[in-house]
Parts: sequence; structure tokens; C-alpha cells
Amino acid sequence: MPGDQSYALAVPSLLCLDFEWYVRPRGNVNGRISMPIQFKTDGGVMYSILTGRVTDEELFSHYNLPVFQKCSPPWIEIVDGREITDMAITPEGQNKLAAIAATKINQLRGGRVAMVASTDITYGMFRMWEVQRGDINYEVRVFREIEAALNWLLPLRVKIQKT
Repeated sequence: MPGDQSYALAVPSLLCLDFEWYVRPRGNVNGRISMPIQFKTDGGVMYSILTGRVTDEELFSHYNLPVFQKCSPPWIEIVDGREITDMAITPEGQNKLAAIAATKINQLRGGRVAMVASTDITYGMFRMWEVQRGDINYEVRVFREIEAALNWLLPLRVKIQKT
């Protein structure tokens, strides 16, 4: 793939209950395709898997995927940042992400987002989001271990599977 082109492959699910993958190739790095953000849904949980260098534009593009527009509440997401090598998120980017979140207030209300970080820098960036998210009524927590994040999401996941 030449340049910095991106694309998404998937069939969106209105309830985010189906297993789906969105893969957004960034370009050719050392003869391999670099994929900064992958997305899947499984059992009512959305997984945003961030790898390599993550930029403002990649996050904006990711959170504007059709699946995020069509998901029914409650919003249940794991942001897996364990494979991030470079967080290139600016303060302006954080503000723009907050504005994007504000447009999804009805979907986010009552939901939970678990963010998983393996490095101190990623943990700190995720904590900034946890504090900055404003008056939107949803919970955000930052974890070091994926198991702890999944356990924290479990009550909402069980609730959505019963409905």
C-alpha cells in the first residue's frame, strides 16, 4: 500500500455483538504492513488494539468508523495499548477526541472503557484521558493487566448478554 492510505474491512453490527475485525494498514514498514489500530467486537465488548506509533489522526479516523456510530448502549470497550511504541497524541488531539466523545453521549452514557497500558508513558496518556473525559456519564479506568480490565467490564458484559 503506497503512502499513508487507510481502509477498513468489516460488516458493521448494530449491537456490536458479532465478531468483527477492522484493520487499518498504515503503510509499508521494513517490508511489512504496519497496523496502528485494529478493532474487533466479541460478546458485546469492543476491542481497540493500538500498536506501534499512534497519532491523533489515526485515533480520529478510528473513532469515526461506522461501527462506533451504530453501537447501541451501553458502550463497553477495551483500549489495549500494550503494544504501543510511541504515543504521538497532542493536547489538541486530546481535546478533539473529547469533542468526538461528546457527540456520542447517548451511546457512552452508563458505559465503561477499560484502558490497558504496559509502559509508563502510555499509562500516563491514558490517565490523562480518564481525568479529561469531562461530564460525560461513563466510567474510564486504566489498568496494567488485561485480565483486571476484563474483570472490571464483566458486570456490564453479563448485563448486555442477558438482554
